[in-house]
Amino acid sequence: MRAITFPFLILFMVACGATAAQRAMNVTLAGLNTARDGFHKYDEDTQEQIIVQHAGHKDEARSAIATYRSEVKVPVLQAFVVAYSALAVAASDHKASNIALMLSAAAAVYQIVQTLTPSTTQPATVKGPIS
Repeated sequence: MRAITFPFLILFMVACGATAAQRAMNVTLAGLNTARDGFHKYDEDTQEQIIVQHAGHKDEARSAIATYRSEVKVPVLQAFVVAYSALAVAASDHKASNIALMLSAAAAVYQIVQTLTPSTTQPATVKGPIS
């Protein structure tokens, strides 16, 4: 269903002009910020947990944190960079392809973060304009 609705969403936004595109960007920004906050909490908790598990073994703790950062944290942060960059491009040029890239990048971030923190990463629901 997602594959079918995605092109229609893009066509709808293009047909409705900048207002629909602006709303999509506002909702995407709110969702990315919510996902960022959820991941930040997960990241803090995970690193603290690693330190506690390896208390008294400084080298093991450092190694475990380095592994976590390289295998989990860095890829997630890179996905956020891509999503926020796509949002910036869409904000500067409302072409359908830019909006599609923004939505795709944001969806990838939501999926990654939701996998890590399923109870804390639901994108925000926005009613009305965001100030």
